[in-house]
Amino acid sequence: MKDILDYYTKRNGSKHYAGRLFARLKAHLKDIQNGLRSGSRTETGSLRLFSVDNVVVFFETHEDHVEIHDVMDARRYQETVQ
Repeated sequence: MKDILDYYTKRNGSKHYAGRLFARLKAHLKDIQNGLRSGSRTETGSLRLFSVDNVVVFFETHEDHVEIHDVMDARRYQETVQ
């Protein structure tokens, strides 16, 4: 995730967007952990995903935690996401 945030900081010349994006991703994960959101199913068993501003997060929920498997920027890696 750090490389995605660094990319936007460098591209925009400011940490403002990267900071806002990180805050939104953290809030979404907190909602998932609290059972308020569930994300979308994938073809791979218990693996789920959600996206915020074209950043896609692949994760699994467990009883006591959320396990993040991958975080990718769909705009930079479109062929992988499809």
